[in-house]
Amino acid sequence: MREFFKTMFGNPDRKDTKDLGEGVWRSDYWRFRRAVDRMHQVLEQAQADDAYHVILTYADEVGDHLERVREVSRRAQAAFPSSGDHVPAAALDVHHALTKAATHAATLAQSAAMLGWATAEDASEAGQGGAPQEAKAAKDNKAAKDNLDRKSGAVDSYVEKAEAALQRALHR
Repeated sequence: MREFFKTMFGNPDRKDTKDLGEGVWRSDYWRFRRAVDRMHQVLEQAQADDAYHVILTYADEVGDHLERVREVSRRAQAAFPSSGDHVPAAALDVHHALTKAATHAATLAQSAAMLGWATAEDASEAGQGGAPQEAKAAKDNKAAKDNLDRKSGAVDSYVEKAEAALQRALHR
């Protein structure tokens, strides 16, 4: 049965191996992909509607970078092959930027999870605390959204840095 599905749908591992190799470029891509997957898990677990819509925006933004990260990783593997943990010296900046992008995407998912939990708690406490409690919740949510903006901006920045570093490395 397993062979049937492989022939019907292809083997993503083979495609990944062909495109990304088995070294650092594949690891960089999959690290970023896991962060995107985590962001979508957080989205599915959001309990309050307002948290869901806020998290959805960031999940879409990070998800939009997935193909760009894959393309950078694919092109880096083609130009600077890696089959292990060794990062080719000419492409060190590319690897560094991809790693940072994945790290910031993962912390974005953590921050989004905290926003989801905080918003759910705020909604349950809003009926008990009155106006002062609602003002505190609004201030906390603003700070959480500002944090999400910073993390999302860092992801954008490092994906752009990876693309630029790859261009520089290719033209040396």
